[in-house]
Amino acid sequence: MSQPLDDSPEGSSSTAAEKTISSLRARLRSEDPFPPLRASKSSFEPYPDHNDIYKQLRAIFPTTSCPRQKPLHTPDRGNIIMDSVADAFARHGEETYKSAVSDLKGIHEAIAGRINAFHTESTRTMSNATALYGNITYPLSMTVCHSNNFPKATIEKHLSILKGRITTAETELMALNAQWAACVEEETKMMTVTERCNDADPCKEMAALTEEIDAIVSNKTAELEQMDKKYCELLQKESLKAVRAMMAD
Repeated sequence: MSQPLDDSPEGSSSTAAEKTISSLRARLRSEDPFPPLRASKSSFEPYPDHNDIYKQLRAIFPTTSCPRQKPLHTPDRGNIIMDSVADAFARHGEETYKSAVSDLKGIHEAIAGRINAFHTESTRTMSNATALYGNITYPLSMTVCHSNNFPKATIEKHLSILKGRITTAETELMALNAQWAACVEEETKMMTVTERCNDADPCKEMAALTEEIDAIVSNKTAELEQMDKKYCELLQKESLKAVRAMMAD
């Protein structure tokens, strides 16, 4: 089906159909598309400096180095070991922190990508829903349809033409039925005359005439039945053709 003829259908009286369309419009009306995503302030806040992490972890261990009492004083071996352990702990913690921050950044980027993709898909879906809403809320009778088999016009016009053809076919069938009834009545009269005839020769002539009339009536009956069949087939074909064309478009 192509675009409607008008932007606004004629006859805007408050009918039941219009009320139904209005309620449908209210149910289908949706909000504007989602606004573009904005990164939160926290996403731009810098992560703590790696040196700060190292210092914080290193500060967990108290200073074990004792002040030298003499210039040639040798440091305690235990203090040296503790300093090594503290340094190893701080460096390992720093590496763990770096790895965790890297993983969090990757996860954050992946989630942001999914959110953006969902936003794009939602916007596309809302656009399709808006187009569909505009199509189904417009009166069907005012919708224009066209095909290679019939001229372009509104559905209401096509249905009116089809109704006219059906009316014409029904009128012709009624005329043929009247002719059939007249033939049957004439045959009945001839049969009555034949039964009342007492003379052998006139009866024979009447019988021959009756047979001739019967043959004529039989032929006419066959013709009428054939015409009736053709009209029925034509009527059915035209109806199916119009319905299929409207459904296809």
